[in-house]
Amino acid sequence: MIKPIEEVLRYKNKYVVQAFIKLYTYYPLTEKEAEQIWEDLLRFLWLNAKVEEEKKKDKDWDAPIISISESMLIIDQLWHVFITNTQDYTDFCNQYLGQYVHHPVAADKYFKNIEKLGRAKANEMFLTELVSAVVSEFGEETAVRWFDEYFKYLPENAMELLSHHG
Repeated sequence: MIKPIEEVLRYKNKYVVQAFIKLYTYYPLTEKEAEQIWEDLLRFLWLNAKVEEEKKKDKDWDAPIISISESMLIIDQLWHVFITNTQDYTDFCNQYLGQYVHHPVAADKYFKNIEKLGRAKANEMFLTELVSAVVSEFGEETAVRWFDEYFKYLPENAMELLSHHG
């Protein structure tokens, strides 16, 4: 069972955050920035788990696609660091999310939309649904951070780094 978001956000892992600061060389991160990105990673993982849990309850629900958009690459990069600390990541997922959150997350709906509507329309639908879900669960401030402010962290090869998402 998924824990409330407030409880999830209390989870700390200083080792992962410090490793991320050292490994993320595209942009010099302060500890405060890295801590904010950490909290947003926890939000992203929680939202993904919540949507997956709801989809199990209602198989007919047209669930939003909860995946990494281009602007959120910094969150994805921290996710990679967390995953490589396999025991911590597995324990976190099991204890706080009630399930292991795989990377990349399942996006069957996205691929079906590409086939049916084309890539441009599928991308537009994905981003619209994701932004709406983020605003609904966490508010506008989080959405602005994820979809506007985090662009400043994008490296030149951002699309290449995101290619494992689909």
